[in-house]
Amino acid sequence: MLYCMRTLTFLTLLAIGMAPIGAKAETLRPMDLHLVMSMGGLTAGSLMLSIDPKDDRIESVLKMKSQGLFKFVTGYKSRAEAKSTPEINGKGPMPVSYDTTYETKNTERKVSIRYDAGDGQITDLKTWKRGKPRKSKVPEELRLETIDPLTAVLQLRHWIREMREAETGKIGENVSDSRAFEIFDGRRRYRLSAELLSRRRVTFDGEKTPALRFKVLMEPLAGFSKKDMLANWASEDGKRWIEMVVTDDDDPLPISLTTKGGTLKTSVYLRKVCINGAKCRKVDS
Repeated sequence: MLYCMRTLTFLTLLAIGMAPIGAKAETLRPMDLHLVMSMGGLTAGSLMLSIDPKDDRIESVLKMKSQGLFKFVTGYKSRAEAKSTPEINGKGPMPVSYDTTYETKNTERKVSIRYDAGDGQITDLKTWKRGKPRKSKVPEELRLETIDPLTAVLQLRHWIREMREAETGKIGENVSDSRAFEIFDGRRRYRLSAELLSRRRVTFDGEKTPALRFKVLMEPLAGFSKKDMLANWASEDGKRWIEMVVTDDDDPLPISLTTKGGTLKTSVYLRKVCINGAKCRKVDS
């Protein structure tokens, strides 16, 4: 069951990357998202994300908890906070700090990461388990040139916006329809690879809407224990991947994220969006 929650966390972070976030600080708007996660047709958890743009920082807070049977078995809940810079040298947002705590019925873990404001490299890393300091199992050389999970989803959104701007002539350069994101969360080091597969029209919020369909793969690199099923998640049956569908407009929204392959279907759906403190919009898809 804990494996299920970790998989859902992974899927949910991808969904957040599709939220209506502009590529530059002046286009960012405060927002709150509510997402619902399911596994095998059962509601497994809920997630709340808030993003608050400041003058020189983007502050993100992510809260997640298990529900129903999953809550009874795992008691999982987590909170992550990140500060990221606005776009720097065309790279998109870069990490400043990342702090996270997650709890289950059996354990509690905390992570704190700090980054250099100039080059984005890690300057300080601390991890705890049940209140006791722990050393990261990820070698220092594999921590170089990495970003935290919340900054990664901001960069994912930045890349999609770049593709749209290139296609409409707003920028005069080609943008690849695939991209890899190097992520280190303080405990695990992995690579997310996203590829645009096709364009389609889907029913979203009761209307036919242009959409983009992506294929997403995860490659575990370090820090995964032998008991951690995510270590072999992508190759469970040799074909496992995630289908991600988002609206094709200037403010992409996640429509669905669904696992393909494997033995148990896992999905994440957006249910509510609040922007600029305005009345929240419920989403039916």
